Amino acid sequence: MTDGHQWLLNLETAQQECQECFAKWQTLTIRMLKMVEDHEEYAPDAFKASVLELLPEYVRAANAAVARLQIMAQIKCGEMRIHGDKPEESGN
Repeated sequence: MTDGHQWLLNLETAQQECQECFAKWQTLTIRMLKMVEDHEEYAPDAFKASVLELLPEYVRAANAAVARLQIMAQIKCGEMRIHGDKPEESGN
């Protein structure tokens, strides 16, 4: 493994990235829940527009959190390694 790519398989880095992704997702979840709780304060079209505006970012944040969690699990189980200059999953 080259020094420049060791961070790719660093469990502590993976944990930090996972926590950051979950924190962003949690922040967006709280915003969504607030809109749900306060739905009566919105006109129907405004509520729909607000949800649709936030939804793509919410889905991206959720997907990022899931992806980082999967990467962390693979690193922890030794299923990810460096091949050349790129990370690679080990075959089962």
